[in-house]
Amino acid sequence: MSARIGTTINKRKIQIVLGLLWILDGLLQLQHQMFRPVFANKVIASAGQGQAAIVTDLVNFATHIILINPVLFDLFFVAVQLGIGILILNKKTTKYGLYGSIFWGITVWIFGEGLGGLSTGHTLLLLGTPGAGLLYSLIALGILNHKDSSDKPSQWLIIAWFILWLGGSLLQLVNGQNS
Repeated sequence: MSARIGTTINKRKIQIVLGLLWILDGLLQLQHQMFRPVFANKVIASAGQGQAAIVTDLVNFATHIILINPVLFDLFFVAVQLGIGILILNKKTTKYGLYGSIFWGITVWIFGEGLGGLSTGHTLLLLGTPGAGLLYSLIALGILNHKDSSDKPSQWLIIAWFILWLGGSLLQLVNGQNS
């Protein structure tokens, strides 16, 4: 008999990691500066700088909405992120948490991350491209439980992972990215 090295990656393990990441995001959102206008003005607004006009407009819209009441909106963001994490970690509600992760991740990617900076032409994986919101959404989509599926994540996740790293490598090769 040969000893088996490593462990099998299954959907539930990935779900647990994703749930913990959402909880970590929610806890980080509790930092005191997130409850002040500086969050909208420095963090969110900066995601729209140098972007295509449509992306800048979407990010600026989000910035103006948050500035209406930064404390209230930050508490909402905390509640959503912690809620998604808790739903994913609870086996009975995992599916709802994963759907929430897809929806909230895309919302954050568009309005809070400015599509991860992809429209600037000057971005790198090291600078956060393509954005955590998009990655969380793709992972959640790949680990949703379907009645007739196996315990393994969807095979297309391997292709998505390959595209992420290939795209990141190509972005690195663009002129002006090696400084």
